[in-house]
Amino acid sequence: MDQKKEQKERPLTAKEIKFCHEYRVDSNGTQAMLRAGYKQNVTSLATSAYRLLRKPQVKVLIDRLVREDLKRAQATADEVLREMSRVAMVDPSELLGEDGKVLPLRSMPVSVRRCIRSIEKDAKGNVKFTFWDKNVALTNLARHHKLLTDNLVIDDKRDIAGRLAKARARVNAARAGKKA
Repeated sequence: MDQKKEQKERPLTAKEIKFCHEYRVDSNGTQAMLRAGYKQNVTSLATSAYRLLRKPQVKVLIDRLVREDLKRAQATADEVLREMSRVAMVDPSELLGEDGKVLPLRSMPVSVRRCIRSIEKDAKGNVKFTFWDKNVALTNLARHHKLLTDNLVIDDKRDIAGRLAKARARVNAARAGKKA
């Protein structure tokens, strides 16, 4: 077997694996080389990073790591939306049993428990539940679904530039008339 083929088939070193993990942080090969512990000048690091990124095993590992990151990020985004929806749509009546009394905490539905911000008990034994702010949750959901926007969008099909030019001409003509 020739030396080139043998190099391609050898497993990645610990430093090369570290490089792959670091590369996915910012997709900067030179910086990934530095963070992975390679000690060279910047030009050599860039060249070495280029060579490493061409290795099939490195490409495969980086692709796998990026896919895993995307899965985690998607799950996190989905979880945030699910939590906002819970808070926005919570039904406080689910705190109560059929007899109208407050259920023990462990007997309440998880979706309701997750919406409780605080629980207070006064000297008489009365329990007060405070929920997370429903308006904030609804506003955040509306923004996510683009029902609300902080950007003003003007979709005017008229010729704004032409109208401005005519207005400038009228102002200039009025100024010229006053000077005469």
